[in-house]
Amino acid sequence: MKKGLILQERDIELLIFLSQYKTITLDNTKYIFETKTYQEKRICKLVQENYIKRLPHREISLGRKGIEYLVATGINIKEHCRSSNNLERLKIISDIAAFTTINHNSSFIPSWTFKSKDTPTNDSRRYLGQLCFMREFYNVYSFYEGKNDKYITSISYDLKKQQDILNSIIFTTDMDKILYHKKKLNFNNSHLYVIEYNEFNKKIFRNYEKIKTCIFSDLSKEHKVEYIDFRHMDYLIDDKLYFKLILFWDINQIQYLHYFFEENPSLKTNYYLICFKEFEKYLQDFASNCKSIFIDKSTIEEYLEKEYVEYNGIRVDYPTY
Repeated sequence: MKKGLILQERDIELLIFLSQYKTITLDNTKYIFETKTYQEKRICKLVQENYIKRLPHREISLGRKGIEYLVATGINIKEHCRSSNNLERLKIISDIAAFTTINHNSSFIPSWTFKSKDTPTNDSRRYLGQLCFMREFYNVYSFYEGKNDKYITSISYDLKKQQDILNSIIFTTDMDKILYHKKKLNFNNSHLYVIEYNEFNKKIFRNYEKIKTCIFSDLSKEHKVEYIDFRHMDYLIDDKLYFKLILFWDINQIQYLHYFFEENPSLKTNYYLICFKEFEKYLQDFASNCKSIFIDKSTIEEYLEKEYVEYNGIRVDYPTY
């Protein structure tokens, strides 16, 4: 007699994720199974047994037996509005939830958690949810292909409503267009990250502490280095130079530094931004008075390949997640 498929722990994690977010891409299942290729074979088996089903564009959702399993174990299956606009939004939320939270130390709370009914967020509220990143909370937004200037304006209204309350992140496939509208995006003492949405930046997000530690370790080989408890800078070098790490473009913090140097021009020789060469054009628009040190993306890739980091003479295990 042929035995049915025995669900493994990570199969169940996948089903639970689908119970809340409805869909996930095959690429994002690597965060659950933590392998490069195995998940494809496992998903084939789960599809054959009707625990999940395939959708267009390499996406999957719950199958009949997956629903039956969740109901039998008392796990709630979230009902979502089926309008086309909300389904598009749901795919984006699922993608962000997958790479920010699965087997990672950050947390994401989808926008519907803050709503009393299963209806799409209305036009005046564009946030996708709340994300805890680097021990601070952020409202999360997205700006993808097909969205127009009016959509950016609606995001700016959201940002003004939460002024001085929360930090924000805008994931986008068009940084230039977002930053072109910088005057609409408000300015306060919070963080406002505009993050280009790609696989490289996903890796940075999931391994930000590791990268920051690697830079600290490299600087320590030739300098006295300290972390500093100062919102606008990260490292103190040789008791006199301040370095700010800019791996994601932070509109508010960079504008703050621009105004700070306008008021204190004699200090700018002691302050440096560590950032990618690609950000140079944005520095010219946002903070032409800031001094910068450019870091190659290849250097970040080398950091991500490290299994451990030497930190103050101590080996610290730092696998890439």
